[in-house]
Amino acid sequence: MTNQELATVLAALRYWQQDLEANEAPPISEEYFADCEPLTSEEIDELCERLNGGTESQQHCPSLADSPPVTVVMQVVPCADGMEFFPDFSLVEMTPRMIGRIEALAAMCEREGLSRVALDTVVNRWADPGKYRIVGQRMEVRGGHLCFAGRPKHAGSEVETIDLPIEALKVAINGTCGSLPAGWMRDGSTLFVAEGPEALEYLQESYASEGNTPAASS
Repeated sequence: MTNQELATVLAALRYWQQDLEANEAPPISEEYFADCEPLTSEEIDELCERLNGGTESQQHCPSLADSPPVTVVMQVVPCADGMEFFPDFSLVEMTPRMIGRIEALAAMCEREGLSRVALDTVVNRWADPGKYRIVGQRMEVRGGHLCFAGRPKHAGSEVETIDLPIEALKVAINGTCGSLPAGWMRDGSTLFVAEGPEALEYLQESYASEGNTPAASS
């Protein structure tokens, strides 16, 4: 398949998966399943990873589906000028399955012509949670990028992590194929994401100051 054909097939699979999970039943396409059952959500994840692994640029790389979880530590920036009261970082455990969901949301954005889609059921953690008490937190998918946002309880404005390109995040989680953007560094199973080398150094220091240490790769 060409890159265009592969992208279309992957988007269609993720759309099917999203509909399947939302309605607990396959979309109506009975003519295609006279002699077999539709794939489950988990089987669609596996198929998408196999298709991704079959492209020329990835054929010598381990499958993303086989990659262990990675803790992503992200630089946080204020959404308003002059804001001083905000956490230095946010972190989340990323798995190949979570990346699949994020790709499905990105495909939906493109299909529906949306600039972004937000989920308020997020599992990220913010630096010094007892001090900042982030409220209204959410994950946002903006086209091919991802970020997390929220508001410190006693602040007048929101904060958010820097944008993470989804393709770069997939490379980082795979851990063996491709290069990372400037300001990104993987240490064992911990991925640090900052706007540049200086911000990366500060991010690592802030993470360590709370007693955290990068986890070894499994």
